[in-house]
Formats: sequence, structure tokens, C-alpha cells
Amino acid sequence: MLALLLTTFLACPPLGGSLDDIAQKVADLVCEDPKDCEELFNADFLEAVPADKIRELFAQGFRDHGKAVEVRPLDRDGEEAGRFDIVFADRSIVTMTLTIEKEEPHKIAGLHLTPARAALENVEDVVHAFKDLPGDVSFKAVRLGETPKTLGELEGDRQLALGSAFKLYVLGALLEEKHKWDEIVPLKEEWKSLPSGVLHNWPAGAPVTLHTLAVEMISISDNTAADHLLHVAGREKVEAAMSVMGNTDPSRSKPFITTCEMFKLRTNKDLRKAWLKADEAGRREMLDGAIKEYGREKITMWLKPGAISKIEWFASAADMCRAMDWFRKKNDETALGVLGVNRGLAIRKDVWPYCGFKGGSEPGVLNLTFLLKRDDGAWFALSAGWNNKDRAVEDNRFFALVQAAVDVLAKSGR
Repeated sequence: MLALLLTTFLACPPLGGSLDDIAQKVADLVCEDPKDCEELFNADFLEAVPADKIRELFAQGFRDHGKAVEVRPLDRDGEEAGRFDIVFADRSIVTMTLTIEKEEPHKIAGLHLTPARAALENVEDVVHAFKDLPGDVSFKAVRLGETPKTLGELEGDRQLALGSAFKLYVLGALLEEKHKWDEIVPLKEEWKSLPSGVLHNWPAGAPVTLHTLAVEMISISDNTAADHLLHVAGREKVEAAMSVMGNTDPSRSKPFITTCEMFKLRTNKDLRKAWLKADEAGRREMLDGAIKEYGREKITMWLKPGAISKIEWFASAADMCRAMDWFRKKNDETALGVLGVNRGLAIRKDVWPYCGFKGGSEPGVLNLTFLLKRDDGAWFALSAGWNNKDRAVEDNRFFALVQAAVDVLAKSGR
């Protein structure tokens, strides 16, 4: 919970007030012996995280990075919540989300310090850091416009498994086929999936608009929402949208499966073996037969990578940047709004007034893809994928590198 995330930084004007005072007191806890830290936190917080644990974590932060030398406000959500960058003696930075009680003495009700990353000065530094990741990586950062300019790239054309980032193509198919966002779809029991998300717990027959399904699919990666939208759009329409949106090899993702179908293939060894042996036509027959008949209640989750190079949805970083640029050019207010609900990482609103995001993960798979509009009006796309067929990938390490890449883009070409 209190792991440290290190990043590059930009200047931001002070916000002032009690929240800022408490933020400074949190930064002061990063020392060799953080005494009396429990005085800052309310009873509910201390029940969840005991004072001894808090002291040890802040002392460990001091041992790793030295003392905190500066607190820089980022943005605020009212008078009791906001985000700050804490700069350390070793030039590393923690992004802190802080919530305090309204009444004096404004005790801390919530605190999150994101995982640590090293300060990186330019895109070349980012690319070099990505090279150190075990497994396969595809990374690309592009300044968009009439003539897109690649700012940094590592195996940008290598297609990797996407995880839930595939849902961008489902959203694109709805837009390409000109579906009405206020169209109502009743939830169907046979179209339900498993978490992530919440709609699998909603009653069958509940009326939901395509807009609501799209927001749930993109913002919290609701699998049941995604599967409903895939059925509404049509499997073949989503496959066609991949080409329209710039995917260079959509055949790897054909037939385009639902999340529930993916879970069944991951769970059942016999289904998986038959799938891997079958051609595209045979796989489509399986979707209408053996896979459809395999009960959702039989699905089990998995902790190790499972055939991620063969049973998944696939795109390169360059493909995903083109997909985000496709959304930018379409300029559909609703679709861009859907993409902007969840900003993914600590993306500063003053620097990036618009941030569209979709990520994806499963054991051995990570993808983070962004569409960004900077405060000077410049547009950027950034996508990073990491696959490791041998073991689970390190989420925090990857998030830190992508955060650093976004921070570098904030300064690029100014």
C-alpha cells in the first residue's frame, strides 16, 4: 500500500490550505525514525494499517531514497482530497493521493503512495529501461497530426497479447457501425462473463444503454459489458474494425473471442488443445458448439501464463497508437468521453487536459495505451505492451516506466 513510485516532474503552482500542511507532514515522516506517526491518522486508517507498519514503511522509504526535500501539489478534489509529488534526496519522486477529514485536526482518512520509478530525462532513457524487462516488449510514442512523428520506439511493430486492451476494438466497432449510444440492451444471462467488473451480478433482463456498457467496459474493464457489446456489434464487425483502425495483422485475433470464451479456453485443457489444432473455420464451429456448451460455472482462474502467444487478442504498440489516432480523427464526443473516464495512471490534468486510456492484463500480459492532448493543444499516442510466457510480469515496474514515458512527453517539443 505504501510502496514508493518515483517519477520525473513538472512545476505546478502551490494550492495552499490544510491539505497541503498535512501533505508536508506525511513527507516529514520519511526519516530514520518516524515517531508519533499515529497522531496523523484517524482510527479507521490505523485499524487497517497499524502504526508499527506505517513507521516501518516510511523508514524503509528513507533508507531507499533519503529524506523528502520538496512537496509539489498536482491537483485537488475539493478541500479534503488531492494529489502531490514528493521529491526525494536521490531525485526520485512519489506521487501521493491524500484524503483528510473535514474537521480539525484534519486527520488522514486515506493515503496512497504509488510504486517507485526512477527519474528518466528523455524518451531514449525510457526505451533503454524497457529493454531491461524480461520477455517481449512493444513500445511506441507518437506525436500525432497530419504527419505523425515517432518520438520513441522499441519493437513497435511486434504484435503481443493485449489482455483487456482489446476492448478498444469493440468500442471502435460500435462507432464504425454507427450504433446509437442511447440504444437499450437487456442483459442476457448467456452473455455474462466473470470479473473484472460488476455487471455479471446484475439481474438478467436489466435494461442498459450502449453508452453505459461502453463506460463500464472501458473505465473498469467490465468483462460482461464487453461481451454484451461484442455480441451487439457482431464478431465479424469487430474483426473488420481491427483493420479499419490500423491493426496490421487482424488474422491473429480471428475469430475474435469474448472474455468468457477466453476463460473457458484457459480453464479446459481439452478445449484448448482442440482450439490450437483447428483452423479458423474449425474454431468458429467450436465457438458455436463445444465452447458455448461448456458451462460458465466450470471456469477457474489461473495464476501462470497460458498460451498467451496463441490464444488471446493481438496488436503491436504501433497498432494501438493507430487505433487511438483513429478515435482522435473520428472526434466522436461520446467515444472520447468514454475513453477519458479512467486516466489509468497519475496523469496530471493541468498538463494533459484530455487523457484517453485502456489497459489490459492477465498472467504474463500487460498493456497500457493512451491518447493524450497536452495543454498546448498537441496530441500524442503512447502504447506499451509486455508479455512473458514464463512467469507473471511485474505490474509496478511496468507502470513506473509508462508513467515516466508520459512525463517525458509532457516536455517534448515545447
